[in-house]
Amino acid sequence: MRIWCSLFGFIGLSISVLGQNLVPNPSFEANPTLLCLPAMTVDFNRSLKHWNTPTQGSPDVISSKVDKSCKVHPKNHTIGLTPHDGKTMVGTVAYHSDDSREYLQCQLTEALVPGQRYTFSVWVARRYACNTASGSLGPLLTTNPISEDLETQLALSPQVRFDRMIESHKLWIKLTAEFEADAAHQYLVIGNFATNANTPTQ
Repeated sequence: MRIWCSLFGFIGLSISVLGQNLVPNPSFEANPTLLCLPAMTVDFNRSLKHWNTPTQGSPDVISSKVDKSCKVHPKNHTIGLTPHDGKTMVGTVAYHSDDSREYLQCQLTEALVPGQRYTFSVWVARRYACNTASGSLGPLLTTNPISEDLETQLALSPQVRFDRMIESHKLWIKLTAEFEADAAHQYLVIGNFATNANTPTQ
């Protein structure tokens, strides 16, 4: 059994000057299909509007919109930590001894403009049951969607890599960075693209 270690609460990708968020459904509140149990890959892909997973990993949608008896209710995954914005958050495997990884993917509301500066920000936390804190989360911007038949690391280089450890399971941590678009990217993939050997852990 793999225990996911990262909680995503809100994701933003904005034009530095205008502050317009290009990430659709950034706080995961548009969720037409919520299950009571952790989802399989196909279930996750239909649980959140605009979001999917580019691999065979299966992130979990955790929401207080479901009954408290459901395994995906926040009270069964956190100790007092509520979704950062709204009633829903997503849990992924960012690090595991068997190299397992889970990623989130969406199509941006508009393509990036080469040469334009953008700000990426995300609110993250660690699940209390995960006894290893890790870093290396980051955003990968691509011109085409990714679809890989694997459950391990995507051997790709994100535009930004945050080495800060996701230690807290009681408070949300904001990771933010600015970068310059090098192409008219339309898709955003978030996760840990580093190997276990290159992932800082504690």
